[in-house]
Amino acid sequence: MRLLDRYLLRELLVPLGYCLGGFLIFYVAFDLIFQINRFQEAHLLLVDVVKYYVVTLPELLVAQVIPVSLLLAVLYALTNHSRYNELTAMRAAGVGFGRLSLPYLATGLVLGVAVFAINELWVPQSADAA
Repeated sequence: MRLLDRYLLRELLVPLGYCLGGFLIFYVAFDLIFQINRFQEAHLLLVDVVKYYVVTLPELLVAQVIPVSLLLAVLYALTNHSRYNELTAMRAAGVGFGRLSLPYLATGLVLGVAVFAINELWVPQSADAA
């Protein structure tokens, strides 16, 4: 079953990486468009603006990016499995739904612990620094 787990994880983690990167880029781009006047009035350099977004990154990850990215990545992975009848083939091979969902549940658990850790360790300091 390790081969199946690796396949399911790979099919989940690739879209998850794209979603995380895409949402971060969209957020920074739109936030920069709306706050560019404030940055210019304060005479901030590019380095200062980059530091600001790096400091506010943990709060953004916890509040918006990780949950939505995980949801969309799981939906994308399961839709692709369903489109190519992979779920049916796995079920016909005798793999249960619980066993099929184990890599997805493990990924959700790991990201849930990561969100909790980021929220407890980094978000308070980053909110103060921002």
